[in-house]
Amino acid sequence: MAGKQPRDPFKDFYMPGESEESKEELRRNTAATATQLVQPTPSAIFTNPELIAKIDAAKKEKAEQEKQQQEQTKPKDSTGSSGSSSGKTD
Repeated sequence: MAGKQPRDPFKDFYMPGESEESKEELRRNTAATATQLVQPTPSAIFTNPELIAKIDAAKKEKAEQEKQQQEQTKPKDSTGSSGSSSGKTD
């Protein structure tokens, strides 16, 4: 049994008399299509409740960080804008 070749999963898809080059092309194209098919689609991602919860939590955390950052960078009004202290006396 030495030299036994592995079973070809595509053997049912070959046409009678098909060349080895054509068979190899079929295997290559099918592998490329299968790779694209297993990638998650946006609908699969958006309907996953756990992922939606993670995204919402990340959005809230980012909003809080941006709010804190804006408060830290906000200029402080040290002159007092509500009073009329122009220095003139009547």
